[in-house]
Amino acid sequence: MSRLYADINNFAEHGRPEPNRYANTSLESMKGQLFDLSKDQHGCRFLQKKIDEDKRKNLPIIFDEVQSHVVELMKDSFGNYLCQKLLDHCTEEQRTTLVNNAAPSMVEVAINQHGTRALQKMIESVTTPDQVQTIVNALKNHVVYLIKDLNGNHVIQKCLNHLRPEDAQFIFDAVGANAKDVGSHRHGCCVLQRCIDHAGGPQQERLIAQTIENAHELMQDPYGNYVIQYICECFDIKNENTLNSISGFAESCLHHSFGSKVQA
Repeated sequence: MSRLYADINNFAEHGRPEPNRYANTSLESMKGQLFDLSKDQHGCRFLQKKIDEDKRKNLPIIFDEVQSHVVELMKDSFGNYLCQKLLDHCTEEQRTTLVNNAAPSMVEVAINQHGTRALQKMIESVTTPDQVQTIVNALKNHVVYLIKDLNGNHVIQKCLNHLRPEDAQFIFDAVGANAKDVGSHRHGCCVLQRCIDHAGGPQQERLIAQTIENAHELMQDPYGNYVIQYICECFDIKNENTLNSISGFAESCLHHSFGSKVQA
């Protein structure tokens, strides 16, 4: 039995971790077991410490053993921390490998309670056009689904925060085409507002127009009415037809419990 599995069995039998179990362990002695080690609380800390001690020597050793398991690593309660560490310190070539390996399962990772953190770190760390495009391609057909998910919506918001507006066009397109569905959702109403914030120029104008097209329904919705209020309060709407639409909807919704909150 390997030392790693002996340690895991010790924890299962005695209900407590062995203190400093890897204090005098060398990385070389654990080769072949590093992926399993990364999913153990103390093993994950040990590997992160080894990266801090000598990144040039130790990171490639760890990377080579775990990179093909990146999806499982990202979704693991301990492994996701090692994944984030690797993303912080790896080379561009290594980062590209991690992004490419994660791409086929990126939506699955995004909705996972641990995976969402690791994926957000990945989005923060990408720098090359190819890395960005790989993430865009992996997520672009699932934007509305992710927005409405407890964990996935944070991934979409991270894209808004860290991608250039032109790279986030896939989000604006999906949200604009589904403004009513997104705006009337508890998570979606917040993401729609952030989309309007981050969109630039014509992107923003189109997104506001697409939202206003659904103003009558949104103004009567417990979440959607906040989106319309936000647009009215924060943006100088010069289009006369748009203003007339909001005013007309506001008047028709005057006695509605949510619609009455909107002042056009």
